[in-house]
Amino acid sequence: MTDHIKKLRELIPDGDGYASDYAQTLVDVIAYIERLEADEKRIDWLADKEQQIGNVSLPGECVENNLSSLRDAIDDAMIL
Repeated sequence: MTDHIKKLRELIPDGDGYASDYAQTLVDVIAYIERLEADEKRIDWLADKEQQIGNVSLPGECVENNLSSLRDAIDDAMIL
């Protein structure tokens, strides 16, 4: 868990009404950030040139146009 997630968790209030709505919003935001962080770790692992077991299949032109960035190659493939 990152420091910013810990700080957000500390902001979750106890109570009813507005506080409850606010608390649910914070819980939802925290869950979303945690999913983004997990996806970031996955992409970082796939993009690591040192790892030898993960593979990504993308159109050749997307890879050739983005040799330095797996994320950019994926973005290009998504718009084909």
